[in-house]
Amino acid sequence: MPNLEQEALIWADERKNYVQRINTIRLRLKNAANVGRDNRGCLKSGNLFPITLRKLSVFKPKIVDIDHDTSAVSAFDQLIKHVDSETLTLYVSELFYLKIFETCDFSVDSLCDLTRRAQKLTVFEMNSTKNSEELVDRKFLFSRLIDELKKKTKLKAVTFNCKMTCDQFDQWIDALKLNIRIVTFNGQFEMDVLMKCRNELPCVEFLALQSFSRRIRDDEGDFDGSIYVRHARQIFCCWGPQTFHRGGGENRPPLIKEENFFRRIEFMFCNLKILFFDWNVIDTVCIFDDRTSRICSSIRNMHKRLKMQFVAILIYTPDSETKTSVQKMIEHFEKETEPDGVKVRHVQFSVIPSTPENFSLIVFGDYHYQARTKRLIEVVTQKRVTSPTLDHFCYVVDVDNYSNVDLSIDFAGFESQNIKRVFEEVCQMKDPNCADRCAKSIAESAID
Repeated sequence: MPNLEQEALIWADERKNYVQRINTIRLRLKNAANVGRDNRGCLKSGNLFPITLRKLSVFKPKIVDIDHDTSAVSAFDQLIKHVDSETLTLYVSELFYLKIFETCDFSVDSLCDLTRRAQKLTVFEMNSTKNSEELVDRKFLFSRLIDELKKKTKLKAVTFNCKMTCDQFDQWIDALKLNIRIVTFNGQFEMDVLMKCRNELPCVEFLALQSFSRRIRDDEGDFDGSIYVRHARQIFCCWGPQTFHRGGGENRPPLIKEENFFRRIEFMFCNLKILFFDWNVIDTVCIFDDRTSRICSSIRNMHKRLKMQFVAILIYTPDSETKTSVQKMIEHFEKETEPDGVKVRHVQFSVIPSTPENFSLIVFGDYHYQARTKRLIEVVTQKRVTSPTLDHFCYVVDVDNYSNVDLSIDFAGFESQNIKRVFEEVCQMKDPNCADRCAKSIAESAID
């Protein structure tokens, strides 16, 4: 049973400015092989430190990122269960961003307890993995979690990344529809669940459609292997609000017009102001044809009917053919928006600096909202973030720069010797130049 005098091993980023006050602390629960590394697997400047839990509790995080498949999560879970209530409440008093994987070894009781005590919780993100279906009792998890989140009046941003049934999604919407302003869909979430939703989210002003699961579900929620989809593009252009039945051929839903999807978005997000649309929702490759033309017209019509501020479309353009298709899309948008004086902007960029441009961002809308447009372009093209998350979108909408972290702490757990061994082995393989420096700092350093 952990106590406040027990020593844990953490990674702390090296501070570049010791004069500036620490405003934003991020706590990440990471596997020993991944501590100190960014999302691309690169080791950051910093060191491993032994520290007592009492000293660690002084560093109140504003962002908590709970990874999956790591012993640090189970250690943190035990800590929450056994630490005294007052200490835990004080520790999460500044928490406003909670990010968690549904498959992590974190009990539902601890998650709900953490959520309940985080009075300032503003952003919630739950991610899933491919094997989530066999590991998670979603009905129990969602029912408990929804009860806590609907009490959070400050909650404004949510990601839907997990597989869920239509009824479960409706429960989420019922609980959050009066607060949520920023919503993203990606990962394992299924498009037909969105198409069949019976509720509205009238307060949402920013919507990001980044990716969907390519599976088709029947009404019972089981995977119907006989109804298959060869391409995400077919999903987008063929799905509708009809019921999906078991069997193939004659039981498949008829083709519907592309407008149906965006009409559904209009109904559900009736006060939408900004749309971020990843073309991967439609197709992995952009080819301009009649169908693409209809999709572009549907996006423009939705923008016009809802009097939106702007629309941003991100497209992967690895070759000359896709670049030509994007240019035709731009001409199409310019032709349709010219009568209303709407400006179209196109920015090409590459994910890796000093390499050929392989992404395009098309933005069109009202230039009265140029500040938001500039922030979105900054995040995607200047910072080269092709899969933005809620912290980026909150920056675009409200200038809440959650990604600007003053101090990042990785909690690795209590098994210090094993953590050090794994960490040093990974360093020797990936970063041999820094392995000796890290090994020396472990024994010598501690946070005062």
